[in-house]
Amino acid sequence: AQDKTLRVEGEVIYSNGSSYNAFQLKNWGLGYPEREVHPYVDKIPNDCTVLLTHEPAYSIGDFIPESNENIGSGPLLDRIQQLKQLKLHVFGHAHQGQGIHTHAGGAVALNAATGWFEFDTDTGVAKEIIL
Repeated sequence: AQDKTLRVEGEVIYSNGSSYNAFQLKNWGLGYPEREVHPYVDKIPNDCTVLLTHEPAYSIGDFIPESNENIGSGPLLDRIQQLKQLKLHVFGHAHQGQGIHTHAGGAVALNAATGWFEFDTDTGVAKEIIL
């Protein structure tokens, strides 16, 4: 199982430990339809204080200028809004959105992705690595 919950000195840390993401490009194998992402979202404990996921929540550090769209997960955003004790959400995937953001409830949202690439959305071929 890839999903893990760790309790350390009052903190409840949850990691889905995989590359789940709801964004799909042609010829890319990591995307899942939103309905298939729900199972991991539903496993996040109610008392979670630190959340580690591959993908961002919808509209939080997930904007991709090349395609002019947000690629985060709506179900993940909905679940995060239910987590009253959440302090920190660390994620990646949306490299162009790297940096520190804030969830509506006040939790810090850290897009820890490094570098990014420009890509052709029709072929999924990376054009250039930008660090």
